[in-house]
Amino acid sequence: MPATLAAVAPLLASYALVRPSSEAGLLQLGLCTLAGVIAWFAVLATPLIDILYGPRWLEAAPLLKWIALSQLCYVAVPLAYDLPLLLDRKTGLIRRNLIETGISVLLIALAAPFGLGWVAISRFAHGLIWIAIYAPFIRVMLGFSWRDLMRDWAKSLAATFAAVAPLLASYALVRPSTEAGLLQLGLGTLTGVILWFVVLALTRHPLLAEITGMLRALRSAAIRPRPTTAAR
Repeated sequence: MPATLAAVAPLLASYALVRPSSEAGLLQLGLCTLAGVIAWFAVLATPLIDILYGPRWLEAAPLLKWIALSQLCYVAVPLAYDLPLLLDRKTGLIRRNLIETGISVLLIALAAPFGLGWVAISRFAHGLIWIAIYAPFIRVMLGFSWRDLMRDWAKSLAATFAAVAPLLASYALVRPSTEAGLLQLGLGTLTGVILWFVVLALTRHPLLAEITGMLRALRSAAIRPRPTTAAR
């Protein structure tokens, strides 16, 4: 997931420069729905580790879950580095980066004596601090209101829960995560994807308009007749 964000964030940051400020703000907030994928990895942590590496590695599952929770925080403010660079706000970015990095190192130093579990938890704490530092910074540059921010975060959280709810229900009703098979995991994932789209539609999430627009563009490109070469 960090690699995915690294790939798409610069493109979306550039895109934000050529769209109206309010719409650009809502677009970057729409990235919060990537939280569904991150939450999916967190919910699948135990069965995937068990299937791929065996029961000896199951102690790593809680670590992965805490790391996933921290990634949810980073996804909530995905353009924290790219937009300031594109909009020539380097001084503000450097100042905030120094503060955030110092806090990150301090949290790891405080948590390390208590084991890897606490280090993973410290990453989630750092994610919350990340939001507190960078969300106001991005808000000033993109021009969205706090009300819009909270509304879109609520929509994204609803979509995220819908994406993982079938898997969580299957753990409770069919087999627990330590015994779940590929069929159970696959059906739960597919149902979650469907519910994710349903919630996007019901809540009128801004990302839905972007998705449908992309699909319409692809459809138009597919049915557009190819130019014929004139005969010599």
